[in-house]
Amino acid sequence: MVAPKLIKRIKHIEFILIEPGLVLAVMVAENGLVENRLLHVSKEIRPAQLQQATNYLNAFMPGNDIDTGIALVRNEIARQRAQLDSLCEQVVSSGLATWSSSARGADGTLLISGQANLLDNITGMEELEDVSKLFQGLESKENILELLEETQQAEGLQIFIGTDCRLFNQGDFSMIIASYSDAEHHIVGAIGVIGPRRMNYARIIPVVDYTANVVTRMLSSS
Repeated sequence: MVAPKLIKRIKHIEFILIEPGLVLAVMVAENGLVENRLLHVSKEIRPAQLQQATNYLNAFMPGNDIDTGIALVRNEIARQRAQLDSLCEQVVSSGLATWSSSARGADGTLLISGQANLLDNITGMEELEDVSKLFQGLESKENILELLEETQQAEGLQIFIGTDCRLFNQGDFSMIIASYSDAEHHIVGAIGVIGPRRMNYARIIPVVDYTANVVTRMLSSS
């Protein structure tokens, strides 16, 4: 059995933290097909952030593919960056803040003026709150974009749990499978683990993924 990338139009997508730096993306297609991909993320990410990404993407992903999702998130990031740059220039021009270096906008650090000056300017305080919210929203969107880009590149990892797998009539077993490829990037086989339904997925999934990658590298170099 193999785990190729089959899903085009996504009905639902969800991200699950396996261990630090390792995230499982679970995608459900419009036709009911389920596909899992293991993501190696560079930033430290918390379960709450993954839930936020799940909620955000499922608002517009149904009926779209990953490429479309990436384009939509990039457009939203560009829009928020432009909005943030404009708002930052307003608070700097009004004397409520200054830039810490030559970097401006979302790439710079905004230094807030003295408290007394802020208390005399209610509008300025509201603008600074808007700047803070935009900074937080931009960071969140960039994390979501990284997850989608990693999902696009990741190899498929198939997981069958209990009665989801037709090979097991009793429903007390699980199976985790990852595919491996040859030098031409053709999927030539798969490697997996069969175990109890309550196996330690957080430990087994990375092992299966790593082993499949090793086999792929060996086949590619031979």
